[in-house]
Amino acid sequence: MSKVPGSTGHVILGDKSLDFGRCPLDFVERLSSQYKSPIFMTRLLLKPTVIVSSNSAIRELLFEKEDHFDRGLREQCLQLFGDNVLLVDGEDAQRFRDILKPLMHPDCIVSYKEKALSVFHHWANALPLGRPIDMYKEFKQLGMNLTLRIFLDIDAEISAKLADDVLALSTTHWHGNYL
Repeated sequence: MSKVPGSTGHVILGDKSLDFGRCPLDFVERLSSQYKSPIFMTRLLLKPTVIVSSNSAIRELLFEKEDHFDRGLREQCLQLFGDNVLLVDGEDAQRFRDILKPLMHPDCIVSYKEKALSVFHHWANALPLGRPIDMYKEFKQLGMNLTLRIFLDIDAEISAKLADDVLALSTTHWHGNYL
């Protein structure tokens, strides 16, 4: 196996997250040029990271050699997020894909725009004027109403109690039982 070009540098001083965050495309193009390779190593969020900026290399990794590497996402995020759809692999991941795939059918996607616009218009028109707004609460409500409307076809305007109950349950789940 050949060595990946690049450097992870010192744990703190070598971190390139700020450079990456300013303009990811410029960051990748600059380092790809510097290392004369579309695949290189750097340090992002204090973790050694391999950047793959070649479509053919990404395709090869994802479709031909997926069993030869581990993203590390599960190990990094399991304690924070728990066992969920984002962290599954293998047969479980394939089952989730099979369940979610119909939601991405073109016929479904066409209806999402109409539903989303309806939710946005109702939300924007319901915002109070002339007083401070808790935007965290408002965006949480907006996100929940979008999710209910698009994925479960529940209109929060019609089923307000159900929407409020789901939001309260989700908030408890997100924050834990400590609040």
